[in-house]
Amino acid sequence: MGAAQVGRAVCAEVADPCPGGDVIREIEDPATGNRWQFRRNPGHPGGPGILVLLGSAGRGGIGQVNAEAAIAPSVAPPVIRAGDELEIEEHTAVVDVRLSAVALEPAERGALFHARLKVGGSIVSVVAVSPGHALFAQDAGAAKP
Repeated sequence: MGAAQVGRAVCAEVADPCPGGDVIREIEDPATGNRWQFRRNPGHPGGPGILVLLGSAGRGGIGQVNAEAAIAPSVAPPVIRAGDELEIEEHTAVVDVRLSAVALEPAERGALFHARLKVGGSIVSVVAVSPGHALFAQDAGAAKP
């Protein structure tokens, strides 16, 4: 049994830091695969409890990321969320239009989604350009002047 000086506190390396403590819950960390027991602390019955590391499931150690999580593709956050106020534009040879609308669903940049126009309440298909900004779906392929 060794001891390490940490600041003014002394931390002892013991096989069971809380002998006789009732096990309240066992927890498995999905990121590292480590298993923990949450136990009552007989020295402080009112709390807080003690977390005891039981072992690892072999998916990594403390501070390491689960290999499955590291391989998972990252999902781009939506640039537009449901309920966001939008400015929808349409550019034609005859007219340039900007209308206010509310997004009905989340969308990533370049994705098609639906919005409700504030004037008239019509639901239209639009393409997300940036936060708060979209183009009518039929106008999305046209170049901006």
